[in-house]
Amino acid sequence: MRTMREAYQRLADVIEHLPDERLLEPAMDNWTGKDLLAHIAWWHDHSVLVIDASERAGSYTKRAIPRTPPTRSTSGSGAEP
Repeated sequence: MRTMREAYQRLADVIEHLPDERLLEPAMDNWTGKDLLAHIAWWHDHSVLVIDASERAGSYTKRAIPRTPPTRSTSGSGAEP
């Protein structure tokens, strides 16, 4: 949770200095800066709820997080190669 809070604060510090109109500009594919921030905010809030619920239920365990994302299939089936 501390790591999430620190990352959120760093992001908030950067965003604070952006003019509002910059958030309406294209940032990635068809997403604007505003869209990306909404996406990040939703996942942040969702993650906090999941972690909090898991800790209260006593089922939260720290697991190693892979340093690289899993490979994706290029076949279009969504299955691993």
